[in-house]
Amino acid sequence: MALVDRIVDPLLVLHGTADPVVPVEGTVTFVDALRAAGGDVELHLFDGEGHGFRQPDNQLAEYRLVHEFLDCHIR
Repeated sequence: MALVDRIVDPLLVLHGTADPVVPVEGTVTFVDALRAAGGDVELHLFDGEGHGFRQPDNQLAEYRLVHEFLDCHIR
């Protein structure tokens, strides 16, 4: 995948497996290419979620993951 080697900062990717707007396969391909290029990327897939998380448990997990990611990478 072109240009993934230009991504130098850590990346958090959250994606619903039932997203009709952005197919999850494209995101997985992107993450795999970024990792192969030596990128620091964290991927979390949410089963049954679409484009935006609707299930309260998944929303809470999203907020927790963003908080943990920022806490780890932003100082």
